[in-house]
Parts: sequence; structure tokens; C-alpha cells
Amino acid sequence: EKNVFLDENIELKQLKLASEMAIPENADMLICFKPTADITVEEKEILANYMATGGKFLLVTGYLEKKLANLESLMEAYGITSVEGLVLEGNNNYYSQYPYLLLPEPKAHVITDPVLKSRLNVLIPEARGLKITETGSVTTVVTNLLTTTDQSYSKVGTNWTTADKTTEDIAGPFSLGVAVEDAVMGTKAV
Repeated sequence: EKNVFLDENIELKQLKLASEMAIPENADMLICFKPTADITVEEKEILANYMATGGKFLLVTGYLEKKLANLESLMEAYGITSVEGLVLEGNNNYYSQYPYLLLPEPKAHVITDPVLKSRLNVLIPEARGLKITETGSVTTVVTNLLTTTDQSYSKVGTNWTTADKTTEDIAGPFSLGVAVEDAVMGTKAV
């Protein structure tokens, strides 16, 4: 198996905040990939301090029925709110085969510019939507990187009987990827 991180001269080390209770000083960035359980209040405080002092954080989530309250509250401090449910796309030009295999529209940003220039599609399966809110900080900028159409919607729960949009669904559009940058502290999160 090819390791794309090694090809880019990136060294990965696993960090277990629950036992170590600190972020190593030589950590250039933290990556949290598809968490299935919430972080603790103590871990949230460690991450909040890391980010408040210029830390870089990549969070990749997928659809989960349960809320990750501590992790979500950490991101809310940076103007990102998670939308309950599974995002489905109503515009068949923006999904692949099934309405939960999303082909969001990339927005102009240094992160997405290579995708836009190459005219590539980004496939995001089974996503939970994001909404950009106020951060309370004049130095923090939140940028939408990937977005669904205004025909998208979020289905809440697992007991729905149709994939079609109903009155109980949460209307889109939704962000599926965002970048957070604080010009003063140097904090960056995606």
C-alpha cells in the first residue's frame, strides 16, 4: 500500500490525548480523521488551547447519528455548526448514483484551486452538513470550500421511509468543507 503522506515528506504519529493529555511541541498539525466517539471536556480544552495559540487542525468527519457535543462545541467557537442528519442532494448533477454520494461545488480558495483548475470532481459519501455562523472574532475568517446546491436537504434520524425531500427535512445548501484562518494567532483549521 502506498503512503501518500510519506510521498509528501509528512511524518505521521498517533496521538492519544486521553492518556497523554498534551500536544507535543513539535506537532505541526493535528489530524482527526472520522471520529466515532466524542472527545472529553479535558481533550476539548487541550485542543482549544492548541488552536488559540496558532495550532493547525484538520478535522474530517462523516455522517454519524449521534452528536459529538464537545468536538462540535470546539468548532462552534470558530463559526462552524454541524447540521443534524444525513445530507442528500436533490440536483442530480451534484450526486453520483445515489443522492448521498455528493459531488459538491468547490469554491475558490488556495486549498481548492487545484481542483478547480483541473476541473476535477470531489466525491463526499454520507456527509453531515455544516453551516457557517458568526465567530465573535474580527480576526477569524471562515471560508466555504465545498457546498451543496439549494436543492439539498438533510434527513434526520434513520426511520425515514423515502429519500425524497419532505417537510421534516432541513433545507440546504450546506457547507461540506470549510477553512478557518485567524490572521493574528495563525490558527488554521479545515
